[in-house]
Amino acid sequence: MMEFQEKAVFQVKTHRNLYRKISIALLCLIILVVLADGVLMPIWTRHGDDTMVPNIVGLELEEAGDSLERCVLRIEKVGEKYDPNQPAGTVIFQIPDADSKVKKNRIVKVTLSRGGETTIVPDLAGKSFREAELRLDEWGLRLGDITYDSTGTVGPNCVIATFPQAGSRVPAGMIINLVVNHVQTVDSVIVPELIGKNLAEAKKAIEKNGLELDKVKERKDESLLPETVIAQSIAPGEIVPKGTEIDLIVSILGD
Repeated sequence: MMEFQEKAVFQVKTHRNLYRKISIALLCLIILVVLADGVLMPIWTRHGDDTMVPNIVGLELEEAGDSLERCVLRIEKVGEKYDPNQPAGTVIFQIPDADSKVKKNRIVKVTLSRGGETTIVPDLAGKSFREAELRLDEWGLRLGDITYDSTGTVGPNCVIATFPQAGSRVPAGMIINLVVNHVQTVDSVIVPELIGKNLAEAKKAIEKNGLELDKVKERKDESLLPETVIAQSIAPGEIVPKGTEIDLIVSILGD
């Protein structure tokens, strides 16, 4: 009887161990199925959905769109920016960058060039030479060559015309040449450029041009040699009566 009971107990333990092993095996199988379905299968099925972003910088919008379409990508214009190095209408920025690996049908955002920044040549006819200089600076332009002509339509030392002509759209920073009315008589002279000369040279230039030196003021400026002219009371190029007095400011060293 004892032998039978021991045998029955052994069989129960054996069955329990078997059930435990089967349960563990089933659990492992379930985990593998879940991993395969949730991780491995998506990787496998999406393997062919990737594409490389081409470089479209420098291309016109339509050409850039065609290039992206061949890679199963889409294009979206997000803005424009002045860029003197790229013609207007061409791509200057793209997101994502070229050679990026992305999913097909991804939108590539682009910024287009507006070309170099432009401005308008102001109407300077009748303006004094000094006023014309200031107006050009306000409009982001630079003063170029000055030629002289005579006319009765504008006052002495006033602008007759500009080249390019007023109203023209030109690149910012462009040089504008002026034609200035020079109605010089025997009693009128042109004020010379004195800034940068030393005082002795300035005095000679003033005398040579029929002008008179009046006041000489001093201003501390250790970056220049002593008695260097740093300002003059009448702008260079102005036409004034012969004998007009002109004031200067010259540099001095510190104490």
